[in-house]
Amino acid sequence: MSNVHQFRPKLTFNRRFIKDFVNEDAPCCALGLIEERQQSYAVLALNLGVCIPPGITASGFELGHSLLGDAEHEVIHFAFEFRGFETYNVLLNPNNPLVQYVVNNMVQLGGYFILILDQDQHVTAFRADIGQRDLMGLSNNYRRIQGSTTTPAQYQKTLQAFNRRPRPMGQTLEWVCRDDMGYLDLRTDRMEVSPAFTPDAPLDDEESPETETETETETQPQWQPLAMLATIAQIIDGEVESSQELCALLRAARHKPHVLDDDTVFRATRLSTSQLEFMPIYREQAARWQRAASSPTQREALSRMTDQIDQLEIAATQVLALAKELEPGTIDAILRMDDAELGLAVLMGQIKPPR
Repeated sequence: MSNVHQFRPKLTFNRRFIKDFVNEDAPCCALGLIEERQQSYAVLALNLGVCIPPGITASGFELGHSLLGDAEHEVIHFAFEFRGFETYNVLLNPNNPLVQYVVNNMVQLGGYFILILDQDQHVTAFRADIGQRDLMGLSNNYRRIQGSTTTPAQYQKTLQAFNRRPRPMGQTLEWVCRDDMGYLDLRTDRMEVSPAFTPDAPLDDEESPETETETETETQPQWQPLAMLATIAQIIDGEVESSQELCALLRAARHKPHVLDDDTVFRATRLSTSQLEFMPIYREQAARWQRAASSPTQREALSRMTDQIDQLEIAATQVLALAKELEPGTIDAILRMDDAELGLAVLMGQIKPPR
């Protein structure tokens, strides 16, 4: 089981997903997407119907997962253990497009969010530890999950058997909002929660813009104590790795940009732009820690983190340049052209014919 701690980012949801989820009878659970720093992450939303004491939520909770079933079918099991309070179990049918999309996001990014809604419609956001190690169970069974043929009857049979003898002991949440892929659309009907929106504030329409236009809130960075050095360094390591992989992917497509679509290029542009905008904050945080560092081990870790920040800036700059170069030649851009426009673009060298 991995430990999950409270997190206070700037988050964006699909508004209809949140409204429909809030209107479901508690206790229940739903899967969706959440956008943080222009990156979409999987979110496990829990409507518990009770108020968890602040001391319990402040210390986080244990999250475990496993695969139930037999040789003919499988069911995904998540367990949320709030120590000293209650344990909640969630069972999902992997033969569900929404489940497969969200699990794919979790496995690929190695991180995800948990949203806890209490009986007063107060919301607390948690971010799971980043790292593939904590998702080993899902990763090892990823192909089986993606190829699942579990029927509704098999899922219900497994659910009933689990409820007779739950392991771990606890309450099983009803799985809701399971059949609408529109809940995963974060491009329209966006509901944004700014950093000023505290986890103990009500989740209400007044806390978000009434139109689809995003609002920007001027906020000061929350500088972290030196004890967070290892955590922030791990996050930066992950960003460097993903940016370098994305850079390699885009380089491989330079002579065949038609293999990319607009969304892929747009996400690459958005992610690299966000990373570059965050560079001054990373550097200022490192400088503050340099002044506070008192041991050779801390100074060595800071030196390594500074090097990684430099590598992240290089990779993000390259991704941004490649995305701009490839944008005119995506398959979507080509399909928007008529034959004359396409022929002229090829003759002028704006689009290279596929090799």
